[in-house]
Amino acid sequence: MKQTIEKYILLFLVNIFIFLALIVMMAIFSNKAKAQVVYDGQRQYRVTAYKAGDNAITSRSNTVKASPPITLYVPNVFTPNNDGMNDRFGVSGQNIKEFDMTILNRWGEVVFHTNDVHETWDGSFHGQVSGNTVYVYQVSAKGYDGEEVTKTGNVTLAL
Repeated sequence: MKQTIEKYILLFLVNIFIFLALIVMMAIFSNKAKAQVVYDGQRQYRVTAYKAGDNAITSRSNTVKASPPITLYVPNVFTPNNDGMNDRFGVSGQNIKEFDMTILNRWGEVVFHTNDVHETWDGSFHGQVSGNTVYVYQVSAKGYDGEEVTKTGNVTLAL
């Protein structure tokens, strides 16, 4: 137990040393530091320091990955009357890696299903658009950070 605690204390001190060394290197080399961002659902940051007047001498930090949290918005009404406003029902959100949406009618029949967050429903079932009706939806999504979100509710189709 004592060796484990000593190991964690040593690891902590090494991390502090690396952090302080990075700050000193940035102060010595220049005020030219930049963050490089690569987006694949995660943001990756790396600091690169250049010596003033000499771009050949650089120092780079380790890459740090940050995953923004998942966000989901599900509307509760839509109007498929072809007026160009709210004609389709769909989910909007950010940082969604995996997605699943199912819409059921009042008898429990699946009227729409998709695994594509960009795909929306036009309000039809068997080629027919129903009148003013309430449907139940279940949306499941997983973010790039591994967080899972499930939303269940109802949506009103209003003409």
